[in-house]
Amino acid sequence: MKEDLSPLERRCIELIANDNWPSFRLDGLRVLRRESTGVGKFVTLRDLHQQHLSDNVYETRASRIEMEGVELGLDLSITVSDGRIDFLELVTPGDDGWDGVERPWRIYGE
Repeated sequence: MKEDLSPLERRCIELIANDNWPSFRLDGLRVLRRESTGVGKFVTLRDLHQQHLSDNVYETRASRIEMEGVELGLDLSITVSDGRIDFLELVTPGDDGWDGVERPWRIYGE
């Protein structure tokens, strides 16, 4: 399965890329798989441009994603392994969990 990014996924990746990889191109990113964990979601990615990045877990200065029905919001990070973007993780820090369904959202502070 190769799907396009959702608007939320695209915005999260843009935020992290702007902080860490200013010339990163998002137009080649495709979603290979979305996996709901009960408290968050892993979005496995493939970069058709094969842009090389340093292995790390990247976050952003943006505080949090506010989403309808998710009391404490969502945190976000991107894991890069073997020099390639691997996955986006969206997770709630609360015990209430999140079913992975994207509801109306906004980035706190924007």
